Amino acid sequence: MRREAERRGVWWAEDLPDGSKQKFAPDAAPCDPDEVCEADLIVVTGSRIAAPNPVITNSQEAGVDEGDTVKQIGDHLVVLQDGRLFSVDLRGNAGMPIAFADRIDVYTDPDRDIWYDEMLVSGNRIIVTGYSYEDNASEITLLDLDAQGRFVRLDAFQISSNDYYDVDNYATRLVNGRLVVHVPLYIADLDFSEDQPWPVMRRWESAPERQQSAIRQMFGARDIFRPVQSVLQPVLHTISSCRINAPAGAPFLDCDTAAFIGGEESEFYVSPAHAYLWSAPGFDETDPEQFIAAVERCAAKDSPDARDVLPAAVYRMELASGRLEVAAAAGMPNDQFALDSAGDRFRALVSWRDPHCLQAWADPNARTFLAFVDMPEHRFGQRLGHLSPRDYMRLPGIPSPFGLENRFTADHLVYGWSRGGYSYVPHEDSLPLKTGRLAILPLDEPDSVMTLDLTHSLLRLEVLGDGLIATGYVHTEGTHLSRLELAETPRISDTILLANRFETEGRSHAFNATVRPDGSALLGLPTAIVPPRFRWWFRSTQSDISFLALNTDGAFTQLGELSGDGEAEAYVCEVSCVDWYGNSRPIFTGDRIFALSGSDIIEGRLFGDQLKPVARLDLTAPQDVQQPDGSLPVPESSALN
Repeated sequence: MRREAERRGVWWAEDLPDGSKQKFAPDAAPCDPDEVCEADLIVVTGSRIAAPNPVITNSQEAGVDEGDTVKQIGDHLVVLQDGRLFSVDLRGNAGMPIAFADRIDVYTDPDRDIWYDEMLVSGNRIIVTGYSYEDNASEITLLDLDAQGRFVRLDAFQISSNDYYDVDNYATRLVNGRLVVHVPLYIADLDFSEDQPWPVMRRWESAPERQQSAIRQMFGARDIFRPVQSVLQPVLHTISSCRINAPAGAPFLDCDTAAFIGGEESEFYVSPAHAYLWSAPGFDETDPEQFIAAVERCAAKDSPDARDVLPAAVYRMELASGRLEVAAAAGMPNDQFALDSAGDRFRALVSWRDPHCLQAWADPNARTFLAFVDMPEHRFGQRLGHLSPRDYMRLPGIPSPFGLENRFTADHLVYGWSRGGYSYVPHEDSLPLKTGRLAILPLDEPDSVMTLDLTHSLLRLEVLGDGLIATGYVHTEGTHLSRLELAETPRISDTILLANRFETEGRSHAFNATVRPDGSALLGLPTAIVPPRFRWWFRSTQSDISFLALNTDGAFTQLGELSGDGEAEAYVCEVSCVDWYGNSRPIFTGDRIFALSGSDIIEGRLFGDQLKPVARLDLTAPQDVQQPDGSLPVPESSALN
């Protein structure tokens, strides 16, 4: 790798090992007498059946829950914020419709450099995922919630990894009581002048003298699948499927782990049966001289040839068995929503780019070519095989490498873009944005691609029932929402303006909806009156939640907003103080409507076509809450810092 990097003249070549100094831990290191080893692993042959909880997260796949900042367990909402968990009782207390139940700090030491990003729930089990920069590890904390809504801390485990953070995707999934997580380890970033720690799982204890009381290798060197692609910056990818309902005190999570070498470009997607990782070499692996020499050749092409497109591989792990297989591919998906598995077919929408072409990635005005992938699942196997041209179909591209939005429904692939690229809020003195265009591809007739123009730019595209919701802007008048009906002839059934309202959060979980038995729907999304220039991923200011109704004819009715009271002045955050995943959500559970707005939970009720707040709870108000070690409640005056 070093020799090849030097030959290509890449700037980071000198950071790679020269072949004489690197040292690795042995494949099967003996255990320290004070440590718990792999042989001591408790294998749980049976666990309790998790009671189904209401689904309140806008997830990509039915039956595949995604990590979020708010979940529901029975009659309690659980909120993750600032490294703390808050429990809200929805059953009513002393005549109030909602009440504070408990709070606990997930972190045990405020001085540790750790971020807690998302959580999942199964039955009354809570899984909180974080990343420790101090330990270079993903941290998984397990807790239970009792019938009164009080938290019970169980265990915490660490898995060696580099940061899993993705501005669009989520780190964890939950399928049939199993935690599915992808963690990367960037080999080129290791310090080869020092001994290399083998990727391990640690059981983390809060007591300083027992912080790493149990250590186990996640896999041995012979368990890593050999590379199937040539990559200059290899990444050790691991996909783990872990049982999370084991009794407290087990030395390790019981996981099936697949480890393999792939490229630094990757996209993670999970179906009810499999976890997929689309992997490709990074664009900076190509010889810079080839970029310069290829400009004229690339400019002369209408579209790249299949043999020139970025090579890729798709890895598929069977969740039930842990079996890993691979299939040859080309191009790179935009995000996880560009991947889909249904029946015996695996599908994807990929950017069809030639990595040698400078304008393929550097020119904001360059056209992005697209292709539709439709391959049989039996194409996955123990060998990479060859790319089959019949699996790929060219699609109408977009006039920019930016601003692509895509979603699969049960019967269609829909993708769209704004003609001007990114869909930002224009300034008062700027021209109106160019409108968006949608391409609709029936999955059973992929050659029959139809297009449909929006009356606004395209900012968000979300599935709702058998159609989609598109949002965007024209100028500074507010956010436009359109309803896309997918019938034999796709159409926009209605468009509504949220006057002086602007979207504030970009992640898919910020949007949520519920479909009523009669086919009508309620939906909501975070907005603010003061327009943000972009939906920045580091925005931690709480948002209002705008709610709308959609009738059976596809027409909108604006219902109003549920708004928080603002940040509590007495509240002091100690760790994980930027809400990278957002902190405002519309919540639909049963026939009730809630909003998470920063640290406020607000319940709303419909009075005709008007949504009014009927209850409010500030999660940061002083309460009698338990300390991190689960001891007796602290006095109310010191419950929060």
